[in-house]
Amino acid sequence: MDNEVLVQTSDWKNTKEAVANFRRLLLCSKCSDLMTEPVCLGICEHMLCRSCAGPRAGDGCVVCNSPAWVKDIQINRQLSSIIQLFSGLESLLNPREQPDSSLA
Repeated sequence: MDNEVLVQTSDWKNTKEAVANFRRLLLCSKCSDLMTEPVCLGICEHMLCRSCAGPRAGDGCVVCNSPAWVKDIQINRQLSSIIQLFSGLESLLNPREQPDSSLA
């Protein structure tokens, strides 16, 4: 029985590490939050929230200043869906404590 608990503990630790590594891949290069409406700015391939790319995106990447063209900036809908699914998974694995409504 103790061996089974150790295996489960190890598996949970590995799962948490994998989720943390996956989360890092989904962070905005500018604000470091999970991206919302993710866009790629062109040749540098930095991924940013659309709001972080901002209206001055034509002036270049806000992270590395490489050239970027406003006409090329499009929301990556597939990545946006992955981020939404990840957020759901993360909330299942790390539920926030909810106040007990029965006490009210």
